[in-house]
Amino acid sequence: MRSLRSAEIYRNMGFWDEPTQQAILDTRVAIGGAGGAGYMVGLELARIGVQRFSVADPEEFDDVNSNRVMGVRHDTVGRNKAEVFRDDILAINEVANVRIYTEGITTRNLNAFMCDADLVVDATELSMPELGTMVCREARQLNIPVLNVEYVGHAGQGKSFGPGR
Repeated sequence: MRSLRSAEIYRNMGFWDEPTQQAILDTRVAIGGAGGAGYMVGLELARIGVQRFSVADPEEFDDVNSNRVMGVRHDTVGRNKAEVFRDDILAINEVANVRIYTEGITTRNLNAFMCDADLVVDATELSMPELGTMVCREARQLNIPVLNVEYVGHAGQGKSFGPGR
């Protein structure tokens, strides 16, 4: 795993202090949905130093996603979004720890998905609000903050929910 002295991490000094960067290095982020917003937020988190991820998405990239979703390329069409996300994270940091759930988030794997998570990024399907509700309720029970991110068309939005609030 990378450390504070890794060249690409040390360059972050000045944006934040060493304790903050160490906390970022030690964080596990659980991302539900690796299409639009989840994919983009996850890649940025990897670039600032997050190196432990759990990511769940049951869908495959499709040609129709290519106008707005960063992970779609001719070589990823037909591939599972969580697998593509993992491969792209490992291209940034080859020693990152990325657990994937290609069946998406289900009642059967919800606990494993959130195991050891310090932050949950809810980028689940807007057309399936019950999924995001299930994720947020479990996160609240586990006292894990949730960042809800949405990507519609060519715009995005995020909302933060802290435990107990």
